[in-house]
Amino acid sequence: MTNNKTTNESELYRMMKRAWRVHSQILPYNHSIVFKDYEIYSWIIFANTLGGDHRSFVEFDKRYDLDLLAQRANEPEKIIAYKDRLGIFIADVSGHSFEDILLVHNLHSSLFTALPYELEMSGQVSSQLFCNLNNRIFNSTAPGKYISAIYTELFADRRIRVLIAGHPHPLIFDCRKNNFADIAFKSSVPLGLFPSRSSIDLDPDMDKPEKRVTFHFNDLCLPECCIAALYTDGVVEIEDPSGEPFGVERLKEVISENCSENAQEIFRQILIASNKHKGAGRALDDRTMVIIKC
Repeated sequence: MTNNKTTNESELYRMMKRAWRVHSQILPYNHSIVFKDYEIYSWIIFANTLGGDHRSFVEFDKRYDLDLLAQRANEPEKIIAYKDRLGIFIADVSGHSFEDILLVHNLHSSLFTALPYELEMSGQVSSQLFCNLNNRIFNSTAPGKYISAIYTELFADRRIRVLIAGHPHPLIFDCRKNNFADIAFKSSVPLGLFPSRSSIDLDPDMDKPEKRVTFHFNDLCLPECCIAALYTDGVVEIEDPSGEPFGVERLKEVISENCSENAQEIFRQILIASNKHKGAGRALDDRTMVIIKC
């Protein structure tokens, strides 16, 4: 009996190592990138061996043959414009199990497979892509399983498009005015909770308008000198020994106090502050953040 238990535990350990190896191939812990006049630094800190957070950069000109896509498209100039854009996708699955890692990989593969077809057909990344991703997750996962997500597109001229699905809103700090922008972002529910309004394959029990969702892009322009922070809820929900969360206000304070620093140093100061707040306790959720300095 003991030998069987030991064998099963060894096999489980090997499975976890294989899952982690595959997971880490698409999800490097830290990533520094320079895009046009933006300086970007990001990191992920997992609470457990199996993490539920995900972050991807979409360097359109490096990942896809935009010239070839433009030859087949109705509006080729729109696709060529993506040579001067960067996509950032962050997702947070509601769990940290093997099932959740598979869901993260499914989402990652679906997104990057769909993007060139989306560009060819629509000339841009549209909200319909996220309606389709939402339906895929809704139709292929257990009830109650969902993913909060945020997709951001940076333009070379500081324009920005943001789609939010049940995710914390970006923080945008204007370094010259020394304050945070007050932006009423339009957002939707997390991916996978309800079918999209455009779904043609609805369960009869779900065929009610109030239970179908749509997704929306927010279009805005960043201040000339600013810091934008994208993050998962684990960053602000990490608790001190008394149970008090780190909170958005503390995060804002660290960003504003270090606004003259580069993106990586701002990250370092946030990590120092959140770990100090946490104390000797253990983080219960993954922490992912992308700092954008322009």
